[in-house]
Amino acid sequence: MDAQDNLKIIHTVDGASLQNRYGKSVIQSHDIGLISLPTGEIVMADPTLRFEIADFKRKAFQRKVRPGMYPVFAYTAHSDRDCVLAFAEICFTEHQEIDYPYPEEGMVTLDDALYDRELRKARERVPGIGIKKGVEVSLMPGSLQKIAGYIGSREFDFVIASQHTIKEKDPYFGDSFEGKPLRQAQREYLEEMLFDLEHYEDFDVAGHIGYLDKYLPNIDSLKEKTPFEYRDFPDLLDAILKSVILRGKGIEVNTSNYSVYEWPTPIKSVLKRFYELGGEVVTVGSDAHVADKVGWRFADAAEYMKECGARYVCRFSGRVPEFVPLEKF
Repeated sequence: MDAQDNLKIIHTVDGASLQNRYGKSVIQSHDIGLISLPTGEIVMADPTLRFEIADFKRKAFQRKVRPGMYPVFAYTAHSDRDCVLAFAEICFTEHQEIDYPYPEEGMVTLDDALYDRELRKARERVPGIGIKKGVEVSLMPGSLQKIAGYIGSREFDFVIASQHTIKEKDPYFGDSFEGKPLRQAQREYLEEMLFDLEHYEDFDVAGHIGYLDKYLPNIDSLKEKTPFEYRDFPDLLDAILKSVILRGKGIEVNTSNYSVYEWPTPIKSVLKRFYELGGEVVTVGSDAHVADKVGWRFADAAEYMKECGARYVCRFSGRVPEFVPLEKF
């Protein structure tokens, strides 16, 4: 069965007008090519560019069609100001958990060969979208040399260095907070992050600063559950941010935090301080883990960044940042 047999709907949307709070636009279709659907099952996330907040409550698009070959069209909205496309590029950042202290939780070492195969298949199937290879490494003081050896022996477009543990305990499981007040746990998290970032070089951005605060609502033993602000640890946070900035590296704005709070990580006072200190390199990641969270609330993150003093967002290729004006993001 060829594509023409499967094309049942004439694209009457092409040339239609769209009126919203951003002004008037004209819809144009673009023939990207063909896609093979051997099972006929389609699951995809909603685009998250210039959507209203209520739209993010919708579930991923799912549909079953007859197996076969289908044409793929991208629709762009053209106005006097811009041309908007849902996604033109995506960078996967699979976790590499070297020496992760909870082996029983199934966090296995990244299978690089499988990762490469799946990326090649994805690029072949959707050649119209730039698909980049990234990785997120979990820094721990005793594993920095192993991590450096791993990253140095492989090619990536983008490397995130994240602090997922405090003294070999992950806040996700709650035991990082046992027997200590909240501010002590937060201080220990930042102190270990500072040590790791000062003793590890091969990364592009520091991931989700404030990671541990995402799990505060789940910790019954804590009387206080207030995420830290810049004013709580100004010296530590300045040292962390300067360590990143002075080496030409950056930080990540992570939208998964919206699932708990009304802001991404880092919290606004920390992100503002990053820009005040001369920081420039900032990326946006959804930390999705599931398909319907890919690109989640990126539009909100862009507005959040503007409020903190940002003019650009960065994307990486071959470990080199490209600065994209926020109005085009």
